[in-house]
Amino acid sequence: KAKGVIVYCVKIAYCGSKVLKVSPHMNEAIDLYNSLYDKLASEYYNVRLIQPLPSLSISELDKILQADAIHLTPQASCMVFENVKSAILKDFSLS
Repeated sequence: KAKGVIVYCVKIAYCGSKVLKVSPHMNEAIDLYNSLYDKLASEYYNVRLIQPLPSLSISELDKILQADAIHLTPQASCMVFENVKSAILKDFSLS
């Protein structure tokens, strides 16, 4: 454990309805993947988890995805940036 080193893990956000139609279990896979980050954070004091988006319903998520149903709209990308920035600044008392 190195002093002063902080590892940030940005969790994967859920998929919208278009992706779920093709891969109905994708959000379950995302939960499994994100649980690995949860485990790391519970085992190491210097691991921080960042939730890139607030908890959204599938219909709310669909509204912030581009037409390809994969990429975020520019506004949603800004939201992710602000969430990541805020989480990092908390560790440095700069927010």
